[in-house]
Amino acid sequence: MPSIRSLYLFFGIGLSSLGAVNAANTCILQKTNNTFSNQEEVNTRLQGCTDIDGDIYIQEGFNGTFSLPGITQISGKLGLADVIFDANGSSKSLHSNTSYTGLKAVILDNLISITGWIELYQVSDLDTISMPLLNNASNLYVKSVIPVNFSLPQLSSYHTAHLEGRFSSISMPSLQTMNTTMIDISYISNQLHFYTQEAFALELPLLQKAVNLSIMGNFSSISLPKTTNITNEFTIYNLSPVTINLPSLSDLNKMNLYSAMKDNLIFPALVNVSAALTLYLKNGITSAKPVFVEFPRLRKAGYLDIYGPVLGVTLPTLEYTYGASIESTLAIDCSPVRNAIEKALAMHNAENHGLILSCTGDYSEVESKKKRLRLALGIGLGLGLPMIALVAYLCVRWKRQKSKNFKKTPVVGN
Repeated sequence: MPSIRSLYLFFGIGLSSLGAVNAANTCILQKTNNTFSNQEEVNTRLQGCTDIDGDIYIQEGFNGTFSLPGITQISGKLGLADVIFDANGSSKSLHSNTSYTGLKAVILDNLISITGWIELYQVSDLDTISMPLLNNASNLYVKSVIPVNFSLPQLSSYHTAHLEGRFSSISMPSLQTMNTTMIDISYISNQLHFYTQEAFALELPLLQKAVNLSIMGNFSSISLPKTTNITNEFTIYNLSPVTINLPSLSDLNKMNLYSAMKDNLIFPALVNVSAALTLYLKNGITSAKPVFVEFPRLRKAGYLDIYGPVLGVTLPTLEYTYGASIESTLAIDCSPVRNAIEKALAMHNAENHGLILSCTGDYSEVESKKKRLRLALGIGLGLGLPMIALVAYLCVRWKRQKSKNFKKTPVVGN
């Protein structure tokens, strides 16, 4: 009867010959065998594996859909191959073009977790990225060439995401925590030319907190219904008028918003802005819609800088600020916002800090100029007409007197 040790050696050698699979169904990939050029190669070399220990690279020229049947976890990176290694460990450069061709979709139906980067960039034919069960990821980097349908419906957390290029949709409905995200679908060149695409709605319905969040592109609406805190910087740069929904956002460090608006801009829960809040509500849109900007609960704001077709700014609870600049392209009454900011400045004795308090497009000043013009015209007409009549009367009288004197003068002959 064979011993347990001999059975272990037999089955261990047998399993290892099938692709480095241990009892836990983990495939160990080295740099000499972690690059795949077609789906048949994936299916053959990773058959029976559930976990991957190592990196996985997709070789340029991989045609069609890339998938990992049965793989639930990757302890490594998933990306595109720049080099390939032979059995001796010698490397050969693969990627010389500006973009990969052939790969049309990355669909990982079983993947739940990945510890390394997901990097898919400059793939000219890629239009679908779907990982329906992925719950936890480290870092995401996708740079698309054609519109991509990007769907990670179960992803709850990651550290960093960089989504750049053209997207037909971005879906991460379960995302709750992350460090830094940059979503840039504007395709801005050095000359600030924009790569046009159809606007779509962006919603992160469960996201609660972030360190940095940058959203740039062409969105019809941006909704973060549960986001309460963005601890470093929040940027929105949109190419067309947008609806922004931030009902729970209470605490910000710094926010930069560059976009025309579809509706009034309201921050219903915002209490604190540590640094600065910049709202540029025009952004190249010549006929941007006039809007109200409302801060019903704001108590502290380092600095407020608001520009565009602003109908009014409400700050009923403001207690602390270092200053503000409100530049409306419309004729507005600045007295309410000026009074609110002056009150906040006075509450913390900030008058000696060289602060800025300005409001242009002031309705009262415009009206004052109109009144002065009307008054000048009124005075001119009121006094001018009698004066004209008096001058005319004197002229007529002078002419008559001159004519009478001429007739009384005797004619002297030779």
